[in-house]
Amino acid sequence: MMMNKNRNANGMGSIRQRSDGSFEGRITINGKRKSFYSNKQGDVIKAMRSAKKAADDGLYFEPSRITLAKWLDSWLNEYVLNAVKPLTYAAYKSQCKTHIVPKLGNIKLTSLNATQIQALYNDMYYGFC
Repeated sequence: MMMNKNRNANGMGSIRQRSDGSFEGRITINGKRKSFYSNKQGDVIKAMRSAKKAADDGLYFEPSRITLAKWLDSWLNEYVLNAVKPLTYAAYKSQCKTHIVPKLGNIKLTSLNATQIQALYNDMYYGFC
């Protein structure tokens, strides 16, 4: 059986140039096809690799379903924990638990907007939170 040398390995996705000159990359993650777009092919490749790595590490969440609270928990434990000193981590975790999660934690990331964030800032600044 002869293998096609131009074909990506199974699960690696594909990239194509669209008629408008931009690039589209497609990859299947958790049984669902995801698309990435950019004017630069390299940016599409980076986005696809990042999503694939996150899925392989168990850190990929469907953006339409994840809440801010769940994302903050993942961010604290997977990105912050080993990147900052222990007291900094504790401070970040405390701020999230005390201020952000009670006010905005149940909002889906795709629904979170600047007005909600500004309202939280205002409450924190004026001492309502």
